[in-house]
Amino acid sequence: MQPPCYRAAATSSFDGVQGTYGLAADAARLAGSELGLLPRQMQSASWEPVRELFTPEFKTPLNAAVIDSIW
Repeated sequence: MQPPCYRAAATSSFDGVQGTYGLAADAARLAGSELGLLPRQMQSASWEPVRELFTPEFKTPLNAAVIDSIW
């Protein structure tokens, strides 16, 4: 459940833009180029720790409810 003032980023069926994906993709490309990494390497460097932290065993309805209550 989002707060009353929440407004999602726009999505366009005309050009295929979805939310803030383009901003994140551009940021990963830029950061990767500054570090000498390919975009896929930069993405992997950010997603692998998340996968280790939030294992399939962690992703339960109870944990999701606790996280939602924190947000």
